[in-house]
Amino acid sequence: MILLLIRKVDTKSKVILKGNNNLAFSLVVLICCVMLFIGISFVILKGNNIGRAGLGSIFEYFVMFACVGSMYVSNKKQKIVLTTIIILYCLLNLVLHGRIETLQSAFLLIIMYQSKLNFKKVTLIAIVGFALLSLMGNLRNDSNADFSIVTKRYNNMGQEYILSNQGDVLYSSAALHGLINDNVITSDERIKSFLEYVKRLVLPNNYVSSLGSLSSYSQQFTMTGGGGLISSYLFAWFNNYFLFILLVCIVLVNKIKFNSAYSILVLNIVIVTVPRWYAYDPITLVKMPLYGLVLFFILNSYTSYRGIIRQPSIKNVIYSKEGYGRKYV
Repeated sequence: MILLLIRKVDTKSKVILKGNNNLAFSLVVLICCVMLFIGISFVILKGNNIGRAGLGSIFEYFVMFACVGSMYVSNKKQKIVLTTIIILYCLLNLVLHGRIETLQSAFLLIIMYQSKLNFKKVTLIAIVGFALLSLMGNLRNDSNADFSIVTKRYNNMGQEYILSNQGDVLYSSAALHGLINDNVITSDERIKSFLEYVKRLVLPNNYVSSLGSLSSYSQQFTMTGGGGLISSYLFAWFNNYFLFILLVCIVLVNKIKFNSAYSILVLNIVIVTVPRWYAYDPITLVKMPLYGLVLFFILNSYTSYRGIIRQPSIKNVIYSKEGYGRKYV
């Protein structure tokens, strides 16, 4: 499913923006800068020991605003400005040990510069990125740990084991399956959990039952690291029928032609946020694209943005002096 989504990203064509989008781009950049200023201020005042969680979940919506902003980039200067802001966000999250946010930002940069990347470069980035994020996880779990990409721990019986983010996610998923199979989480609770999940799309977490997040709910029965594979959530809600639902989604995605500004934005946000919704919380799969679409629609309603035209990629690109879009020769 994920590979199919990535394949839908058209690397052989460029987007030509129609209309003056400077106002919309400036507004999105301003919001991103405010979020960066708040994050940097927290680090200066409280230090990096507050962690990424200390900034709250709203800070993660930076990638949504950045994705929307990338849709309005119409000249080289704007692209450099947005790239700089995204890199600063990456650096801030590195300080706060925010691995997921760093990875999401990297995905967005790859999408923005996809025409300049090839398989070898992406593979190199993936290897270096994996080592770096593993190191970050090691230091986050133990600030006194050595600079290694793996973390060794000892349980109460003195047995050595390796602690990893992937292991936490897999264990949380297995624990959720076990709680369901043992009927600790009943059928009624599973149904209610899905309804609470839907409520989370429009309501703050304070107004939603703990069942709205199964990973958090299951922690009252067993010790887990949080998160869980999206397949575990789907199994909890729809039992084995989730396989049929996945099949339908794959068929629909394969048939959809991403040739409108709104569909491209949704595709970009879904791909950028894969690390969050695939292994932690599926709410991001729906909530982030939905909010991004609403923001995009509102901005388009008050600007002269009139959509996009996709044309074959041409090397010689001339940016118009007015900054209203791209001209190809």
